[in-house]
Amino acid sequence: MIVTSSAHETAGNQRRGMRLPHPGWFLLAAAMLLVMYVGLLVWLPQRRVDLFANEVIALNGKVDFQPAEPFRWSSWIGYDINLGFRDIATVSLMHSKISDAWLERLEVAPRLRALTLRGPDVTDAGLVRVAGLHQLESLMLIDCPKVTSASEELLLRNLPNLRIEYRGPVLLGVSCNPSESESCIVGHTPENCPAKRAGILPGDVIQTMNGAPIPNFPTLVKLLAEYKPGDTVSLDVQRGNQSLKFEIELQGW
Repeated sequence: MIVTSSAHETAGNQRRGMRLPHPGWFLLAAAMLLVMYVGLLVWLPQRRVDLFANEVIALNGKVDFQPAEPFRWSSWIGYDINLGFRDIATVSLMHSKISDAWLERLEVAPRLRALTLRGPDVTDAGLVRVAGLHQLESLMLIDCPKVTSASEELLLRNLPNLRIEYRGPVLLGVSCNPSESESCIVGHTPENCPAKRAGILPGDVIQTMNGAPIPNFPTLVKLLAEYKPGDTVSLDVQRGNQSLKFEIELQGW
């Protein structure tokens, strides 16, 4: 095959007309990919947190948030980026029954500080998952008859600063100072609770329930665990110089 000089010239012109992309375009593309990657790293965990919070609210629960820790760009660079995201600080689920399987969802809230659960079906095997929440300070278990002291001991070994409280299946509707060892002084009576409807007021001192002495709030909690929703209890209350008696029908949570 004979190639003419004009063909050589045409091929040369075509090669000279092909230009490689400027290196800046490659840098721009790499930067865009990096931004997308970092965006996924920080967006996906926040999305899981938001979905979990919505699930708690759908179960008639309450969620409180705290600012999330800054995103650390690199451990060796040491540069933090505050993206304005949030972590879950407290979860309260006292109006819905929780199972062992549901407790697995708590992994999305590693900075959880306070947790309230109502779980007649919660067992020791499910509750030990809480041991992974290293910042947990308060745990209230409502109507959890299947939970034993074994899980409590394990939790306290892993979380020595954890405070665990128990409540039975009924709600009276008074809050008192649990550290007060010599009296049971009512501090608060929530709305739509039996004590509030019966007329119990903050400052009242509960002295007896169905004839049993109430020297402090833990004693009241322990005695209430023996009742079921619909039972009626008689409270002897001291209000200033008055001695009052209240008949109160207990309700469930």
